[in-house]
Amino acid sequence: MTKLSTGDFDVAIIGYGPVGQCAAALLGRAGHRVVVLERHPNLYEGPRATHIDQEVLRLLDAVGARESFDDYTPLYCVHVINGQGQPLAEAPSPFDDSIAYGTDYQSWQPNLEAALDGAVADCPSVELRRGFEVVDLRDLGGRVEIQAERQEIGDDGRRRGTGEIVRLTATYAIAADGANSRVREILGIERHDFGFEGTWANCDVASNVDFSQHPVTIGEGTFALGNHDLWMVMDPERDIAALPMGKSRRRFGWALLPDEDRAHFESEQLRWEVLGRWGLTANDVEVLSQTFYAFEARLAKKFRQGNVFLAGDAAHTMPPHMGMGMRTGIRDARNLSWKLDLVLRGLAPDAFLNSYEDERLPHSRIWIETSKAIGDTTFVVDTDEAAARDEAYRSGRQAPPAGNQFPLETGLKPHDPDQAALSGKMSPQGFVEREGVQAHLDALLPTLGFRIISVAGDPREFLGAAALAFLHSVDTSFVTLTSDSVVGEDEVIDVGGVYSDFMKENGIQVLVLRPDLYIFGAAARTDQVGTLVAALRKHIES
Repeated sequence: MTKLSTGDFDVAIIGYGPVGQCAAALLGRAGHRVVVLERHPNLYEGPRATHIDQEVLRLLDAVGARESFDDYTPLYCVHVINGQGQPLAEAPSPFDDSIAYGTDYQSWQPNLEAALDGAVADCPSVELRRGFEVVDLRDLGGRVEIQAERQEIGDDGRRRGTGEIVRLTATYAIAADGANSRVREILGIERHDFGFEGTWANCDVASNVDFSQHPVTIGEGTFALGNHDLWMVMDPERDIAALPMGKSRRRFGWALLPDEDRAHFESEQLRWEVLGRWGLTANDVEVLSQTFYAFEARLAKKFRQGNVFLAGDAAHTMPPHMGMGMRTGIRDARNLSWKLDLVLRGLAPDAFLNSYEDERLPHSRIWIETSKAIGDTTFVVDTDEAAARDEAYRSGRQAPPAGNQFPLETGLKPHDPDQAALSGKMSPQGFVEREGVQAHLDALLPTLGFRIISVAGDPREFLGAAALAFLHSVDTSFVTLTSDSVVGEDEVIDVGGVYSDFMKENGIQVLVLRPDLYIFGAAARTDQVGTLVAALRKHIES
């Protein structure tokens, strides 16, 4: 295959929120010519999403943005109570010192976007054009033609078009332009409506209050709010929530009831009435902003049309109850970017990109359905239904979802079902040691490409010249884990035993990881690695 390039750019990205930023940084670090079109002149300063996880942090490591992103804090537990203050459920987040990152964190999104923006700025092959809104897009078969209108901010603070149109072409385009995606509309891609809509008012505050000592009384219950805890009050009169946003900010949210006018809550008096339910006054917190967040549950019926791909909210929207909206979009960006990289380098055919929709659409559906199920349980205004729900929680018949990971059920897998048993799961990340330096394994390996990890010798000893040449072409790193000494160039000490324990528990000796760190496949013995590599090669080259 030859390198594919049929436009002014390899990839055009429409939208520069976290999803567009991740795609730009990943493709830029791979050296591809990328243009980003963003209608707003600057980064959006307001926070929207708050919840991140190890996948987000590992991606930040991969694009060199992790060190500049520091405004996040662990989320230790989600507490669910009713309007009388009676506890209904708890969902603790496991944290293990032997693992590099835990499962749940609360962040300040402007800091996240600033870190990603810095990573994109470090990529000389990425051209960021702020203040351009896409007005037309055509798939010409082999390339995409885009027209964008320059925007300006008027004296009234409103954005408007200037009439100046720029035209460009790219081999592929990624539409990461939000829930009201203009690109999705132009392409005529329909969405499935799961039948869930609502509006929350979010009041974000800054505070130096030690919330671990801050008493809150709701109904019959008195508790400390906690610095690392999220509280959900399921009250038929009005659901309310409190959650951390990074290290020194918090969000207090409340549901608007059906047909309730949001203007009712724009008054300062009513805002403080709600904050007062959490025992807060103007002496405790500084109000940073109050916004209204309208949410829905919808899924595009396809994620690819020709050479255009939908990602993030352009592809899927979901209620906020699982904190999965932005994270699902970031998964889109990482999944699509490594596949585009292989195709643009001529290492895989265009048809390989169909695996993006094959994997991401059903995975997004799972999270929409899960978020909707939690939302249906949470947002109950009928008092009898609420009482029945509360009893279901207390009896154990109803419980919050366990964990925040669903594997990719479809897509790229080995042909052998035994070797595919772990396929689609996120790989573990533990600490290792090399030459006296301890770090998590991601930090010691190239950030792009595949990885083959073994606990029983060098897998290359069981691979022929053709297989090794293929693995070299797709930038594969080899790692052999040892328990107490390092001899070979690619050996590291498994300090906390995370990898050894994982492999022992699953009866395997070798793992093949994709560039997005999901497991492609695993084998019971290292000498079976050739079968895994052959399956991977068939997926990529066929």
